[in-house]
Amino acid sequence: EDATGNKINVPPDLSFSDPILTEIQKGQSAFLKTPAAPQFRHTRAALDSILNLYLQKSATMSQDGARLILWPEGAIMAMKEDEQRYRQLAADFARENNITLCFSTAVFHTDKVDSGGPFIENKLLTFGPDGSLLNEYFKNVPIMGVEPSFPGDGIIPGISTQAGVISPAICYDLDFPELVSQVSRHHTDLLVVPTGDWKSISPYHTYMAAFRAIENGVSVLKAVTGGLSAYIDHNGKILAQSDYYDPHSSGIVYVNLSVTSIKTPFVLSFTLFFNVLVFGALSFLLIPATKGLIHLTRKVKPVPDKA
Repeated sequence: EDATGNKINVPPDLSFSDPILTEIQKGQSAFLKTPAAPQFRHTRAALDSILNLYLQKSATMSQDGARLILWPEGAIMAMKEDEQRYRQLAADFARENNITLCFSTAVFHTDKVDSGGPFIENKLLTFGPDGSLLNEYFKNVPIMGVEPSFPGDGIIPGISTQAGVISPAICYDLDFPELVSQVSRHHTDLLVVPTGDWKSISPYHTYMAAFRAIENGVSVLKAVTGGLSAYIDHNGKILAQSDYYDPHSSGIVYVNLSVTSIKTPFVLSFTLFFNVLVFGALSFLLIPATKGLIHLTRKVKPVPDKA
């Protein structure tokens, strides 16, 4: 809704350069600077309603037997001053429904919006069935020039849950094989990947996740807004999916998890493989230079001593 309470319909397949989205972002910027201003009361209420909607949908999934629930990237937008209240609601929900909840959120530091630096915590909070916070993961690789987020510490953890050992990665993180290869140290069974895509890269960005599954011998659960949500087994096969752009899709992916992980040649030899690539690249550069130096040395004849 806008400041007057009127509803605005935004086409789901807008590109980032679309004038409609550009105009909306102007309003978003004004809101982030002064979220408590009276004209934004409808916006604050809308953020609460989004959280309530996710909790309602998740309650239905829990009643249907779900034991692990993952929400897409930045599903819940929150101002820093509201974060603790939202976290408590998520923790209580996980405890009351006896589930593992992977709570994807984007937390905004309103005092840093004009700082020229990062002002968003793009992260995934994992709550256990007892309501305890098992892990807080920050997106390690924010998209440069697009996403003013605080980067993570470069670590992908292993988290013991009732669904096995899970490891979080957020969207673009999964495009970096070396980063994701850490999961082999934890004997990870399932990569949980909240994602935000858009029309022009869907469903291909989800298909790319199959490579990480095959390389690391793990299953991948990808919850995507603006793209294809999917469960991919360790062989890279998509076993369940839901397309954001399919009008007949429920937007929910149900999977009977029997996740297993296997050791793969990629995981066992990644360091060696990487070093071979580096050596090959250096050789490609050095061999022509060495040949040129030898050729130059042969052409230069010593000057005879006249004495």
